[in-house]
Amino acid sequence: MKMSRKRAIISLVATATLAGTLLVGCGNSTEIRDTVVIEEIYQQVDASQYYYDQLSNESKEIYNNICKATEQIINNESVIVGKIPGNKQTISSDTYDIVGDAFNAYMLDHPLISVLLEDFELFLELNNITKEEFEQQDIFTFDVVMYPSEETGRYSSFESTEELLKAVEELEKRVNSFVKKLRGSDEQKLLQIHDWLLEDATYNADNGSIHMHDIYGTIIEKACVCDGFSYAFKYVADMADIPVITVIGTGVTSNSTISNYDEYESIKTYDYDTKINHVWNNIYLDGEWRLVDVTWDLETEPIKKLKKISLKMDGGIFGDWYIVKVYEQDGFGTGHEYFNVPLEETKKTHIPSDFFDTPQ
Repeated sequence: MKMSRKRAIISLVATATLAGTLLVGCGNSTEIRDTVVIEEIYQQVDASQYYYDQLSNESKEIYNNICKATEQIINNESVIVGKIPGNKQTISSDTYDIVGDAFNAYMLDHPLISVLLEDFELFLELNNITKEEFEQQDIFTFDVVMYPSEETGRYSSFESTEELLKAVEELEKRVNSFVKKLRGSDEQKLLQIHDWLLEDATYNADNGSIHMHDIYGTIIEKACVCDGFSYAFKYVADMADIPVITVIGTGVTSNSTISNYDEYESIKTYDYDTKINHVWNNIYLDGEWRLVDVTWDLETEPIKKLKKISLKMDGGIFGDWYIVKVYEQDGFGTGHEYFNVPLEETKKTHIPSDFFDTPQ
C-alpha cells in the first residue's frame, strides 16, 4: 500500500554524519563517530530539536529511526522507519499525521538532509503474514518503509554515493572554514552568516536546477530559492552553536497600490496582496525569538520598479477615479530589512503554517 505524504515541505533536511567523521543527533541521544564532536548546547534554548520536542511518542520513534538510517540513505537502501497500526482498506488521518509529522520535524530540525534525501517514496507493508490471516483480520501493524525514487533509484540527486560524499565533504569544509572566522556577539555572527549566504547569490526559481531547494545549491552553487536559503542559514548557525529554527508558511507581498481621490481630495490606499508558499528563519537573541528572511533581503534593493501609472474609473460615470500604480520586479540586491526583526512586526507578512507550534 503506497502512502502519499499529506504534509510536504518543499525540501528535506538533516544533521547526518558521513564518511565515519560526522555527528548524528537522534532525538535526545547523540552518537559520536571518530573524533568530530559538535556540541549542541545553547545558552537559553535548544533549537537542535525544536520540532522533535513537539512530536507524539509514535512520531518521535519514526524521527529517531530516520536519523539512525543515515548510512542506508547514503547507500540508497530501503529503510523501515517505523511500525503503525492501520486498516487494510483505508489509511486514517491519524496515520498520515504520525508519519508526516515525524518526517517534517526531522527535515526542519536537520538541514543537511536537503542534500541527502531529495526524493523518496513511503509504503505501508505487511510482512510475515499468511493469506488466511490477512483475510480474517482488518487491523494490522504495518511497517512504514521508505524507498529511494522509483525513477532514479536514488534518494539524492547526485548520481553516485562517491559524488554525494564528495559534495558533502566540500560543503562541510567550506562552512567550517567560514565558521572559524566568525567574531563578535551572536547577533553579529548571525549577520555575518546572513551576508555570507547572500554574497554573489542568485534567486534561482526558473531554470530547474536540481539543487535550488538544498543547502548545496545555496552554499556551493550560490543559486537557490527560499527553502535553500533558510536551511543553509540554520545549517551554518547550528555549526556556530547559535539557536535558529526554520519556519514554513506563507509570505505576503504587495504588488500594486491603488490610491482613491474622492471629492474631498483625501487619499485611500489599497494593497493587492500576493500570498506565496515561503520558508524563513527565527533566531533566538536576548531571550526572545526574532525573524530573519535571507531570501527577501536578497530582493529588497530594488524589489520593485514603477512600470506604469494609469487612471481607472470605478462605479460608472458617477463613481470614483483611481490612480493605479503598477510595479514590476527589477533584479535583485541585498539588504538587512528582514534581519533580526521582532515577530510582532512580521505577523502580516510572514504567516507560519499550522503544522507545528512556532514562536509568536
